[in-house]
Amino acid sequence: MNKSQEIKVFISCPGDVKNDKMQLKEFLEKYSEKTLKKFGLSLRPIIWEKKAGQRGPGRPQKYLNELVDECDIFIGLMGKRFGGSTGVVQSGTYEEYIRAFHRWEKEKKPEMLFFFKEVVISINASDEDFKQIGLIRDFKKIIEPHFFYDTFSKSIELIQKTKQKLEEHILPELAKIIKESNTKPIPKPIRVSQQDALQYFEEFLQKNFSQIQIFQSKVFLLREIYVSLSLEMNPLIGHTLSGRELLQANLEKVSERYREIMAAKGEFPQNLENRTSDHQNLTIKKVLEMTNRAVILGEAGSGKTTLFKHLVATRNDQKIPLVPVYLSVRNWFKYNFADPLKA
Repeated sequence: MNKSQEIKVFISCPGDVKNDKMQLKEFLEKYSEKTLKKFGLSLRPIIWEKKAGQRGPGRPQKYLNELVDECDIFIGLMGKRFGGSTGVVQSGTYEEYIRAFHRWEKEKKPEMLFFFKEVVISINASDEDFKQIGLIRDFKKIIEPHFFYDTFSKSIELIQKTKQKLEEHILPELAKIIKESNTKPIPKPIRVSQQDALQYFEEFLQKNFSQIQIFQSKVFLLREIYVSLSLEMNPLIGHTLSGRELLQANLEKVSERYREIMAAKGEFPQNLENRTSDHQNLTIKKVLEMTNRAVILGEAGSGKTTLFKHLVATRNDQKIPLVPVYLSVRNWFKYNFADPLKA
């Protein structure tokens, strides 16, 4: 079977509607035989239990988000519980919805459905139960302007409504898109000069890395807001050594080649006694001028990717001779490489 015929269906939900999710999954697996005959598409439901525990270290939700990034159809379910915090937002299902919605904004996929289970809550329920219901009601208001959602009381009703939506709209549309993509002629390779290739690559970099997005709709040009970081050789807080003493204490950690490069540029004395200043700042621009190799190390969220985007946005202005190439190491884990650097 052609891989393009397989439709990945990601089912997202908190734990209290797990039984409904499993019954929907079982239905989709059986229903797939009919969709293959009728539409030429097979359905492969994806649920997190089989995936989250099989990946490497790190925040578990990020691996679920990768599954959302790969799916063709996103189905969300909620009952009485909004869900538990992921460390980023209030609920795993909410984070998966945000992920799918942002992808839909850019790519017009995945197709999205959401179902809320009709539940009864006792007047004697805990404050936490009422809080969870309130979060669900707020969430319904968030998705209402954007996507279809419906309610169900039992699993059989959920299955019937899902089947109806799939047959009436989603599967015919997906089949049409796949058929059109398969019938398009394969374009002939185009020969381009190295200069043209670099120009196209430059345009690609500017388009994809010269901006930063805050929340859903706030987009800023990095060149207008970014403040470049610098390495301060004589930090004023956190130690009692003078700049000369701090430099001496760390001199052995600086590679011989690095000292030679900096000395040639007049930025770093080979002989410490010739140093006339106890204070020196190094900007990223200076570092790139002094060497053709640089590694930026930092904790998650420290700004490594944003720094790269800044370099892309200002490369021409600063006359940086290097061509920036962005490789996302996290993607290597999708293919189960134990050591992405070796891979």
